[in-house]
Amino acid sequence: MKTAIMATALLQLLLGGQLANAAEATVITLSCDGTAKIVGDDETGKPEPIKKMGLVVNLAEHTVSGFPGIVAHIDSVDATSILFSGEGPVMYRGQPTTGLGTVSVEGQIDRVTGAVLANKMQFAGGKDNKVIANDSWELFCKVTNHLF
Repeated sequence: MKTAIMATALLQLLLGGQLANAAEATVITLSCDGTAKIVGDDETGKPEPIKKMGLVVNLAEHTVSGFPGIVAHIDSVDATSILFSGEGPVMYRGQPTTGLGTVSVEGQIDRVTGAVLANKMQFAGGKDNKVIANDSWELFCKVTNHLF
């Protein structure tokens, strides 16, 4: 039991050190694995595995990118977490569309464990502006490189 606790503490120190050192970089690239749950008109909401999803945290530009269709802005950064959110038009083939609604994302990157929790919602255009899709990610990320 004592060995398991020490191993867990050592792992947290190593991960924490890796992400803490990355905080000094201007751009941090993350490689993430985990699950995504997509709920929409034709989706069941069953968690699906995600392998090697890339996220890019740009501290100089205050952005987080990698979630399909949107680049979020960083709301706050401290020693333990990065909070981000963003909103924009629905994109189709890399171009913003009109009349198809908007998309928003918000989430948190835990700088100690590498865990990322995020939600992305797509809203219908028009008067009712109802949610037509809701994606939830639970990811565990590792720093792949630091760009200064």
